[in-house]
Order: sequence, then C-alpha cells, then structure tokens
Amino acid sequence: MKLSLKNQTSSLSIILCLSFLWMMFCPLALADDTQRAITTIVGARSNSDGSSKIDSQTIEECIQSLPSASELEPVVNAQSKFLKMINGDINDNRSVRTYSAEINLTYVIYRKRLIVVTTSSIEKSEPVFKEVDGRFNETQSFTSNSQNGDAYAGREYVHDYYFSTPEAAIADVTQRAKAWLSQKRSVMCNPS
Repeated sequence: MKLSLKNQTSSLSIILCLSFLWMMFCPLALADDTQRAITTIVGARSNSDGSSKIDSQTIEECIQSLPSASELEPVVNAQSKFLKMINGDINDNRSVRTYSAEINLTYVIYRKRLIVVTTSSIEKSEPVFKEVDGRFNETQSFTSNSQNGDAYAGREYVHDYYFSTPEAAIADVTQRAKAWLSQKRSVMCNPS
C-alpha cells in the first residue's frame, strides 16, 4: 500500500507527538517517589514541503575608513519664528531667525556574514553554509541640539532654546560629530 506525501507527513507528525508524550509522562508514572520537576516544552512543527529557509548572521564587522574631523561639512538651515519673551525680557516679542545645522557623515565598513540555507524535505538534506563578505558605505547623521542654543524665549520656567547664529549651530553639530568619530576610531579594522 502506497501512502501519499500528505498521509506520510500526518503519520510522521502523529508518531512524533505520541513519542513526545510517552517520553514526558511515562517516566513520571514509573517513578517510585514523587518529585516536582520543571519541564520546558519546546514547540516543534514538522514541515516537508521542500521549501528553503535562508538565515544570515554577522560574524565580523569593523569600520574600514572614517573621514577626518577636518573633512566635516555642516549644512546650515535657517527658519523664521515669532518668539515671545526673548532672553527673559517680557517686552521683547518679535520674529527672529533660528538656525540649525546637520552633518551627514559617510564611512566604509567591512562586514562578513554567514549565510545558512536549510531545506524542508523528507529526505535527509544538509544545510548549506557560506561566508560572504563585502565593504559597504554607511551614513551617520548628526543634528544640532537646540537645547544647547545660545538664546532662549518663553516663560520663566519653560525656556525654548535656539541658536541665534549659524556659527553656534555649526559648533554644536561639529562637536557631536567629532565625539562620535573619536569613539569609532577604536573599532576600526586592523590593517592586514
């Protein structure tokens, strides 16, 4: 008698379930003394449809090149706002220009990944392992934080800080980018 693939899969699932239940509960019935045990049940599902599953995992990553601090080029944005109580003066309510700055820093990373391809089938099928490496451009963005601004507006306890000059916004964003660069220099690839 020849069973279809669906019947074979169902039969295999039933046999696995019964085996699992027997392994879980039979030792409890045969034990002489009563003990409390902590059992972890891991859900499993068999599937033999022939589909493939691809997983990848980074096994090595390092920064290959970073720009120098002298290469940083901030972009300044200006915006007009109507502000009240500028720098705490109750009578100073007017439209002012506020500034922000941003830096988009591009660097190169080296990444090695392990690719694992598994196939679901009834026949024994070994997973395929392959290492893939490459160099990739990454971008890190920095924006000036207006809370570090050189001027403020608003009430006594609630201040809205802003940059009143483009130079102040540039100084703030450049300081952030330089700090990030100095931290990342320690994880650069070893020259080989």
